[in-house]
Amino acid sequence: MKEKRKIGPVFSAVLTDLALAAIVAGLFLTLSFFGSGRAVRAAGVFGGAVYTGRNTESVALVLTADWDAASMDELLACLDASGAKITVALGKNAVNASPALVRRIAAAGHELAVLAGSGGAETVLEDAGRTAELIESLGAERPKLLVFAGDGSAAKRAAAKLGMTAVAGTLDLLCVRGTAEEITRRAAGNTNGGDIVLCAPTAAFAEALPRILEYYSGLGLTAGTVSGTIYD
Repeated sequence: MKEKRKIGPVFSAVLTDLALAAIVAGLFLTLSFFGSGRAVRAAGVFGGAVYTGRNTESVALVLTADWDAASMDELLACLDASGAKITVALGKNAVNASPALVRRIAAAGHELAVLAGSGGAETVLEDAGRTAELIESLGAERPKLLVFAGDGSAAKRAAAKLGMTAVAGTLDLLCVRGTAEEITRRAAGNTNGGDIVLCAPTAAFAEALPRILEYYSGLGLTAGTVSGTIYD
């Protein structure tokens, strides 16, 4: 018993040292992986979806439209003047309502994506597949990206079945509310290279877009497409 009492504290000390070593090693690996928070963002993939890209010299702008596209003409004119090519994610309603808009976006050199609708997995899958087919039938390249909001569980499953990439966003400019100044501040206060920035074709965003593009340029960043940001 005396011998056990002598060995016990030593053995306990060894276990403590091993535990501390494991904790330190775990912290080192965690810090090495996460870094300042950009390492994971640079990887871009989480839970079967892409939230940010590897090209840190670019910011992907994703213009999402399903019903309201009243300011699309102004936005496309601004993008044309700046030379920027972005991603435009269209829902089935927007594609059905305005085939001419789809052709115009494609002709201008912008990337077309499908905007995932709401509903269960089968509904999202069916709608996304039909929207992609319709966009392709209008002479555009078949979309490879499925853009979603929220938890996106149904969209992720649909994207996998359709051979598409599910895309969320690093930052949502919340263009459906707020003034142009507020939208500009959201962009200026949070954007980093490699980010995927969600926006909408509202009048306020159309007013804010020239200032946002100027801000990106001042940071040495190019406004581009999702594909150019996540694959390059």
